[in-house]
Amino acid sequence: MADRRTHAHDGDVVVFLIGMRPTKWWRVDKLAPVLAAMPRMLAELERNKARAAQGLEPHLGYLGSRTAIGPGGPVVIQYWRSTDELYAYASNPDAAHVPAWRAFNRAVRSAPGAVGIWHETYAVPAAGIETMYVDAEIGLGAATGTVPAGRPGCRGARRGRCRWRRRDQSRRRRTWSRYRPRAPRRSRARCRPRRVRCGRPG
Repeated sequence: MADRRTHAHDGDVVVFLIGMRPTKWWRVDKLAPVLAAMPRMLAELERNKARAAQGLEPHLGYLGSRTAIGPGGPVVIQYWRSTDELYAYASNPDAAHVPAWRAFNRAVRSAPGAVGIWHETYAVPAAGIETMYVDAEIGLGAATGTVPAGRPGCRGARRGRCRWRRRDQSRRRRTWSRYRPRAPRRSRARCRPRRVRCGRPG
């Protein structure tokens, strides 16, 4: 049976997407500084993550990231603990982001439209996260680690809180189903033919 796992992170997650879209490929002088800025920031965040795990410095809230390249250009998918920590890093003058952002603004003034920058931020509550990894760890699972997902049907967001009951106990095979308690049905008075009349008693 395949090993079914889910993410180990317990809590809310902020998904931050940031990408670059080159529009003038011949302006290498403007594209190179933008491409070189992101690896420096990711290296800084990874160092902080490792040192925070050892208790050497405060955690900035960065959980991990993944880089992908598509038709629109490169994009980095980052995972953070909260939007407050994400914005605090973005506005920290001592971090690598602020100098890189200022350098980008200076570059685009001399060559407008040479390169485009975009980002999107999604704050996802813990109850809205569901992950499943079968012989593969990627995305949030690679960033925060994975744990066994439990029996089939137990969602990652509800792991540890799934209720199960055994079905077909007479059979030898183990078959499990999700247990959902139902509200009791309301009893309705039924009319008996001929002997009892329906309606208000006289």
